[in-house]
Amino acid sequence: MMKLFTNILKSCFLFCCVAAGGCASKDTLFYQDPEYAKSMYDYLRDEANLDEQIEYMTEYFEDAGESGKKVAPGAYGHMAALQLRLGNISEMHRYMELEKKTYPESAHYIDFLLNYQNSSKKQSTDNSNNDNSAVSADAGRTGTAG
Repeated sequence: MMKLFTNILKSCFLFCCVAAGGCASKDTLFYQDPEYAKSMYDYLRDEANLDEQIEYMTEYFEDAGESGKKVAPGAYGHMAALQLRLGNISEMHRYMELEKKTYPESAHYIDFLLNYQNSSKKQSTDNSNNDNSAVSADAGRTGTAG
C-alpha cells in the first residue's frame, strides 16, 4: 500500500512540475530555481539519494524565501514524499500542509492523499491485528503458545 501511495505522490508531483514549467516565461521566473525540475526528474527515476534530495530541497526553500519568490507547485509535496520514504510521518504532514497553504487549489488533492495514507495505515494495522488474533487462536487450539 505504501508503494502505491508513493507512486500516486510521484505522479502528482510530475504533473505539478509540468504545470510549473508552463507558468514560467523566458523573461521572468515566477518560481525560484529552474533546477528544481531536474531534481524532481532524478527523484522520479529513483536516481537520487534521499539525503541529498532533502538537503537540496531545504536549500531550495531557503533560497526562495530570500528571493521573495514562491517555490514551484508541488515542491512542498515533493519534500513530503521524501519524508514519507524516510518514515517521518509528522514531517510529511507538515510539508503537505505547507503545500495546501501555498497553493490552496491543491487542498482537495492533498486531503485525498492524506486520507488515503491514513486509511492505508489503518488497514495495515487492522491486518496485523487480525494476523496476531489468528496466531493466538491457533495456539489456543493446539495448546501451544505463539
